[in-house]
Amino acid sequence: MQGDPADRGPQIVPLLEGSSLGSGHGMFGFCGVNVVAAVERDGRLRRIVVDTGHVGMRRRLLTALAATGIDPAGIDSVVLTHAHWDHSQNVDVFPAAEIVIGAAELAYIERPHARDFATPSWTKYLFTDRRVRPVRDGDELLPGVTVVAAPGHSAGSIAVAVQQPGQVALITGDALPDAEVARARQTRLVFWDLAQAAASAGRLADLADLVYPGHDRPFRVADGQTEYLVPLAFALTGPGAGDPGVRAEPAGPFAGPEDLTAPGAGTSGRSE
Repeated sequence: MQGDPADRGPQIVPLLEGSSLGSGHGMFGFCGVNVVAAVERDGRLRRIVVDTGHVGMRRRLLTALAATGIDPAGIDSVVLTHAHWDHSQNVDVFPAAEIVIGAAELAYIERPHARDFATPSWTKYLFTDRRVRPVRDGDELLPGVTVVAAPGHSAGSIAVAVQQPGQVALITGDALPDAEVARARQTRLVFWDLAQAAASAGRLADLADLVYPGHDRPFRVADGQTEYLVPLAFALTGPGAGDPGVRAEPAGPFAGPEDLTAPGAGTSGRSE
């Protein structure tokens, strides 16, 4: 990793950008993976990884770590914005890291509801024999790095707030998955609570100057508008654009969140 965070406060190093691209055969599920580095009060440099992606991203993740000079065994903590399969499957890439997860999310994965396809029943076994730290809103992860509760998309979704000179950068997971829904102050898929999801999206959009989202490129937020930091770069291998049967289908404008909360829960996935 380049540079010394001691002089500039916490730094975010993007490893992998997220994408919301899909296909007629299913979801790609490529989430953003970021490293946050900061100097502890004892003077020691600590690094945390926020989200890990799924196993289909593993080779890219290992390549990105090597390119930035980061030893996976040297990561101090893995922070999961939530436990969905596309964000959590690569936790074993970081064998020495403590697992940090929202307290409500940790409780929820013991018994996910029936419509929650993103939290299979085996999710809890990803953390077997690991040190797990449940966190809540306002908990400090590193100096200048804190937890922001963002429930709704999942039971215990969290974001990570990084205080940088003149700005707040947020790593939002799927509470704010992309720039389009940030402008709408919504999220795309809601597995837990529709009202909470909307409130969390609005809170994050108000708090952030810079967003590292769950499934999009990093973007700035100002006066309700968004601006990407980097251009889109995505290569699809295999079929050619002109091959018979291959077509591109625009997703269309965001029409509101998809309700995947528990059966009979109305606007809430919670068990009352």
